[in-house]
Amino acid sequence: MIEFQGMKITDHFRHVRNIPYSIPINSDDEDRCCNGKTRQLKTLIENEGFEVRYRVCSFRWSSLNIPEHILDLQKDDIASHVYLEVLINRNWIKVDPTWDSGLMGIFQISEWDGKSDTALAVDPIEIYSVEKSAEIMSSCQPEDIAQHRADSDTGFETALNTWLEKNRG
Repeated sequence: MIEFQGMKITDHFRHVRNIPYSIPINSDDEDRCCNGKTRQLKTLIENEGFEVRYRVCSFRWSSLNIPEHILDLQKDDIASHVYLEVLINRNWIKVDPTWDSGLMGIFQISEWDGKSDTALAVDPIEIYSVEKSAEIMSSCQPEDIAQHRADSDTGFETALNTWLEKNRG
């Protein structure tokens, strides 16, 4: 395990991972989905002296363990997901803090040893290049994402958040 300035990067990971996952519905909601959690973890790990970059992929909501009546509310089954890569010992290591430990039994909860890849929260359809991932993340700010969701809400995000909260252990 790598330690800098008294704080282990794995402690930062566990802290951010255990923030209860939820999709922001309104522009004033805190972003606690993959986007917000990876932004927060990126800052924490960079502050420990590591090089960190975003990676974006596409996935299908229907590939996750979400009830059909909630999936039926979505406009598009294909969505984007963001996770991090951390440069450790000259290797880019995948780090995904998306699902909080309260969702164990619903999703695979990632653990991180600070030196090898975590599991990804989703099964990627396509993983975008480092350059494309950086472009996507720089062009979509958290307030823009929340506003877009508010403008296009079909009830999916609200129903998913409610179901997750109800089933969180």
